[in-house]
Amino acid sequence: MESNKANHKKSLTGLACLNALGGLCAGWFFSVYSQGRVHLYQGVGQNEYFEPDGGHVYLDLNTLLWMVIGASGGLGLFFLCTFLNARAHKVTLNDAGQPGGWLWVLPATLVIHPLLGLCGVSATLIPVFHSILVIGGTAGIVLSCTGARLPHWLARPSVCWGLLGSLGLCHFLICANLNLRQFHAQNLGYYDSGQIAEGFHQTLNGNFMRTYNQPHKPEPGPGTSLDHIFITRICILFPLYCLFPKHETILIFHALVLSLGAIPAFMIGKRVMEGSFWGLMFAVAYLLYPPLMFLEFRSGWGPSEEGQLVPLLLAAGYCLSAGRPWLAILWAILTMCVKENAAVTICMFGLVMAVFSPYRKHGGGLALGAALYFLIGTKLILPMIDEYPYQGVMGVFAHLGKGYLGIARRTITDPVYVLGIVLAYSNFSLLLHLLVPLGAAGVMSPSRLLILAPALLFLMLSGSPYHHSILYWNHAILIPVVFFAGIHGLNNARAKLIEWWPWNKDPRPALMGAAVTCSVLSFLTFFVPMMSQATFDVRPRHRIIKSIRNLIPPESSVFATYRAAGHLTDYGRLEMSWRYLPGNQDYLVFDAMDRWARYERTLEARDVALQDESYGLVLRKGRFLVFKKGAPRDYLWDGILLDDVPPVQFESGQVQREGAVLLGWNLLPGRTENSVRIDAFWKCHKVLNKEYEVVVFFKLPDGSEMTARHLMADWIYPTTLWKPGDVVRDSAEIAFEGRVPKEFKVAITLEEYSLLFSQ
Repeated sequence: MESNKANHKKSLTGLACLNALGGLCAGWFFSVYSQGRVHLYQGVGQNEYFEPDGGHVYLDLNTLLWMVIGASGGLGLFFLCTFLNARAHKVTLNDAGQPGGWLWVLPATLVIHPLLGLCGVSATLIPVFHSILVIGGTAGIVLSCTGARLPHWLARPSVCWGLLGSLGLCHFLICANLNLRQFHAQNLGYYDSGQIAEGFHQTLNGNFMRTYNQPHKPEPGPGTSLDHIFITRICILFPLYCLFPKHETILIFHALVLSLGAIPAFMIGKRVMEGSFWGLMFAVAYLLYPPLMFLEFRSGWGPSEEGQLVPLLLAAGYCLSAGRPWLAILWAILTMCVKENAAVTICMFGLVMAVFSPYRKHGGGLALGAALYFLIGTKLILPMIDEYPYQGVMGVFAHLGKGYLGIARRTITDPVYVLGIVLAYSNFSLLLHLLVPLGAAGVMSPSRLLILAPALLFLMLSGSPYHHSILYWNHAILIPVVFFAGIHGLNNARAKLIEWWPWNKDPRPALMGAAVTCSVLSFLTFFVPMMSQATFDVRPRHRIIKSIRNLIPPESSVFATYRAAGHLTDYGRLEMSWRYLPGNQDYLVFDAMDRWARYERTLEARDVALQDESYGLVLRKGRFLVFKKGAPRDYLWDGILLDDVPPVQFESGQVQREGAVLLGWNLLPGRTENSVRIDAFWKCHKVLNKEYEVVVFFKLPDGSEMTARHLMADWIYPTTLWKPGDVVRDSAEIAFEGRVPKEFKVAITLEEYSLLFSQ
């Protein structure tokens, strides 16, 4: 008896040590990798973890501290789980500790990555994804060990439906509000939602889906935007726009549709996992899914209509799970009506239906119909309507071959080359962003995950770097498939766990706890840091836009820069600087900070406006310039283009960029004690023909340096317009972090705008 007790005690001690080791490794990993930074989208197609300058510090006092904290945490977690498990199952501590022994396995794997770093392996996001899975798996094991049970009232369907409605409503209100703030802050672009709003406005005025800003047309001019005529837009969104004829209607509708996707997600989870609460947890994972949230907040272009297919395809998945094949086919058809390129995924949905379900004829018919729809639409109808979109789609595969047959031939004859493209790190990163938020549960249901194979392969083989970023719209079709496969994968894992761990009769809390934990961590790691306050700061730019709209009559034709155009879609005619030049428009609206689309074209348009004698400046607020046809312009350059050189406090005479002479500058008090105003004076002795901006360097008394940049002469007399002999005054107010020092040194130079923008 004594021997058995000693063995039990020794076994318990060994398991405790293993858990302490796992916690130690987790603490080490956290300490080492927290020194760097994760940036989801730096440049195009880069999803990376960046090491700190000088590399990682693998062992110091701070690292040792985190190792001690991790070991203590692992040890404490083990004994807590052992104690709670013993109470729940009425067994001895040693017997209760056996399941808790699994706790050491996952955290201990984290030590691999620092060791690989010591071997010279470059840092990537893979350790971050691994750590999310480790924490999610550990949370699942903890829930298993505690034997936690749900309160009876929380399992009631009515309660879960009520909570789902509340969560969905909160999600919608928050996302709609933030979308509106982003739009009002002018951090939403024009094309996706802007072109639809423009088409709706023209439709209300008798011009069916007319737009002046079709990017697929090689030449500017009005035309009908046929690629925006689909069922959700014409049958649902257009009537809403008739009731509320504002661009904001589209943004609110987009947020509502994505939030409604939680309903089929809930219903799939409820049916497959056999419980309303588990469906609710699955809906929570959906609402926090980072790829879905990036689809919601696409600050580059505005909400894309592809997002509207997410709840429809999820509904098709639910109907298939519920044994309603005709309803599944109906939802699948509606999905194709949202976007024609969804037909390939629907074809795969039909094939999975035919092979892995009893509805063989239904699935075969759906697959055949979707394939015909795709081939006829993209190969015959689309080229007849507009050849450019078809060529653009095929152009991203030019490295593989020309046309469908060329791509297929290269894929078959040179599989090593194709495999090298597929295995690129950017593709792997995209795949991890899709799978990890659900704990990679989808891989446990490979037949259903197979549905996304063609769409995912399209992105992987594409030569467009945007397609490899989770921020782009192409991943919309993947989201419902990942969730459909994920919940079935969790159910498959449930059966395996019951077989492996017979002591745990209900592993659902562990599985859903792991999935929700991974979703929350992915949300906090990859989405929240990207949502900066500047993205949603509506002041003062929105107030300026309001004053511009009050100035311009609604029936006017308006020429605008890219982002500002989204606020003017309900005017008589809207033309953008990335496709047009000022000509016969009634008003020209320029935003100097609008540097998103084809900024060189915007600079060219601004110079035309500044030199056109028929346009006068009628509003100058913030960084906005508004010109009106026929307005006086004799005061345009008052105080900027000077006749004589005024007295200066600090003389220079330095020649910059081989054509500009910095005569000197005056240092004046700013509007507050934390700012100064610098009036710099320049003389042109040679045409520059380039856009330069002003950079001011400050050398502070403590030896530190500060740099500030601004537009030359408030963008009204830029260096591209300078003529030999011009004397130009450039005035700028520059803010300091604290009070302005009594003494400091100043240096002023010119830099190309493109270099400053890239920094």
